[in-house]
Amino acid sequence: MPFTFTNSEQADIHFIYGFANGNSRYAAREYRRRFPNRRPQTDHRRPYHFQPVQGLCPGDAERRLNYCRWVLNSIQNNRDFLSNILWTDESCFTHRGIVNFHNLHVWTHENPHAIRPTSFQHEFSTNVWIGIYGNHVFGPYFLPQRVNSENFLQYLEDEHGNMWEDIPLNLRGQSWIQLDGCPAHYGRNVRDWLNNNYPGRWIGRGGPVAWPPRSPDLTPLDFFVRGFIKGKVYTTPVNTLEELHNRIRDVCNEIRVHHLVNLRRSIVCR
Repeated sequence: MPFTFTNSEQADIHFIYGFANGNSRYAAREYRRRFPNRRPQTDHRRPYHFQPVQGLCPGDAERRLNYCRWVLNSIQNNRDFLSNILWTDESCFTHRGIVNFHNLHVWTHENPHAIRPTSFQHEFSTNVWIGIYGNHVFGPYFLPQRVNSENFLQYLEDEHGNMWEDIPLNLRGQSWIQLDGCPAHYGRNVRDWLNNNYPGRWIGRGGPVAWPPRSPDLTPLDFFVRGFIKGKVYTTPVNTLEELHNRIRDVCNEIRVHHLVNLRRSIVCR
């Protein structure tokens, strides 16, 4: 059973852990030295962070299991099946971005009192669509501020065909497309387009193969690409929307074939 600590003890533990720069053994020694009368840590336990995960609803586990079984069975029939899927997702990039202050440090001999603004008087944001097919990255494409089924269908009709210009025709004919269950993907007009262009070969809400809701851990755009791009885009503050777009394009160009190969392996493991 895990130990329970008072609020004061919790505060001291976090302070000592930070003082030790994340070195758990040094932190344990320092904690015993500073607080010799507190409970002894005699079983060599170490502090570990909680891992945030997607909350599930009743019935989600069964839907996820059915989808995973379908993927694994498809791979048994065709070992290149994952390379035939166009994995897609949209993500919102904002002015403030995502900054992990726990790991953000300035290494100097004296405290420079460094700051990183997180709130701004003038905000801006952009919705970005990215796709992965085999060893190819499609996009980024910048969508309207509010994505709905009408403007998403317009994007599909205007841009989807152009993405496949470098892909041989025989591969296009056997390709699948994956979308999550957001409302913009579930509109009747979008589903009609998918049924016409990917008959029996699309994964999504209401599709021939149902996408399990609340499953960001099963699509590579969520469990790798989004974090990879945002981690590089927000290394330094972004000042304008144009600069944000340029950074996103530059980082997408940094995605290499070995990244995409490892992504497909990770899907199987998951």
